[in-house]
Amino acid sequence: SDISSLDPDGAGWCPGSYSCYWGCPRWTISLASNATSTPEGSTVNLSATVNQDVGPTPYYIRIMDTTNGGIIKTCSSGTGCWVLVRKTSPTSNDYIANVSNSTGTNTRVESSTITVTWTDTTPPDTTIDSGPSGVVYSNSATFAFSSSESGSTFSCELDGGGYSSCTSSITYSSLAQGSHTFRVKATDAAGNTDASPASRTWT
Repeated sequence: SDISSLDPDGAGWCPGSYSCYWGCPRWTISLASNATSTPEGSTVNLSATVNQDVGPTPYYIRIMDTTNGGIIKTCSSGTGCWVLVRKTSPTSNDYIANVSNSTGTNTRVESSTITVTWTDTTPPDTTIDSGPSGVVYSNSATFAFSSSESGSTFSCELDGGGYSSCTSSITYSSLAQGSHTFRVKATDAAGNTDASPASRTWT
């Protein structure tokens, strides 16, 4: 017989065209992603699959962003539904898929949660805020510097002597007469290092 109602134990739903004798098959749904960790700006493919066609019954496959609280794709027929998601800044979002009615108020089955993380790949910019430049009359120099990203650490170098860890307001003393060059580069919390260190030359 054709059954278009909940199965005897309330666990599933039969499409109207499905003929069965011992109740309806259970809905099953899965959600997959081609990546769970990807650089910011990348596109991720989320794909939901159910074990039976949701049409022609008034039920829909929905892919939802539970972090931001919204439906990002609805499919009204078939056994699959997919959507491309892109984030341009570092973030982690949780996604689920479900089979629910037209208003979304009656969910029949729900997938496990998938978390996708878009990682920080943008290096910080380093700025020298103060320190000598041009011609000065001192054998010491103090430099203050900062990063465009909070939580950054710094490496400093004087006259090509190699970089070492440093903090802002670093002071060099007993400098020889002549030209000197100071360089500093920031590294953010994600490990991205400024590829163009800030520099200052003075005599």
